Amino acid sequence: MTASGGSLAGIHILLARTGDGGSEFVDGLEDEGASVTLIRLQRVEPPVDLSPVTEAASRLSEFDWLVVTSANAVRALVAAAQYGKNLSLEPPRNIAAVGPATNRALSAAGMKATLVPIRNDADNLVEAMREFAPGSVFLPQADIADDTAERGLSEAGFRVTRVTAYRTVVDEAECARAAELIHAANVDLVVLASPSAVRTLVEDLGSSDQIPLAVCIGPRTAQACRQAGLHVGAVADAPTPESVAQAA
Repeated sequence: MTASGGSLAGIHILLARTGDGGSEFVDGLEDEGASVTLIRLQRVEPPVDLSPVTEAASRLSEFDWLVVTSANAVRALVAAAQYGKNLSLEPPRNIAAVGPATNRALSAAGMKATLVPIRNDADNLVEAMREFAPGSVFLPQADIADDTAERGLSEAGFRVTRVTAYRTVVDEAECARAAELIHAANVDLVVLASPSAVRTLVEDLGSSDQIPLAVCIGPRTAQACRQAGLHVGAVADAPTPESVAQAA
């Protein structure tokens, strides 16, 4: 329910993201009085070839580290264990999560992060792991993920096994809903949760001209917005509902 008062009272926000989750951000923004429409521009689907991720999941305990850079990766890893008919994951002793949302997904899956960087992005995750002796790393990611974590960890001496744990597929119906809201000028702010959400929204609209002021979750999303020609009004310091509400 939308609060009647708050710092965002009367503001209509479109929250664009990829995959599951996002309800906690909606709650945080609505607590500040905003009217929020959550649109998942891309849905998460299993990889075309399941064997790499299911094989790695079956021997997860053999790695020194599990490194996860998104909550979607955690959920995909749990699903991969089920694909492989191994219903219990045995994680390694060391688990690194890129941020609090990923850590919450780990907790929901019965795993606990031993490392969460203060600043929640792949660059800072790599920097935090440089404090540890290099070892073997399992890195499940999306098919469209960049190589920041893999490259940085490899350069730091870690032996990285990166696999595609899930695919991101454009949801045409949700994209059409976002376009309808923007074309009708029913949105005051767009909160963008990932670079892929930025690209999908701009590609769907054909240009960035009609997209209103953007609030970005993280510096990489902000960079993608600027490269696409969007006007960035604010960048959330952390991928948390409280930080996004404060930035908006």
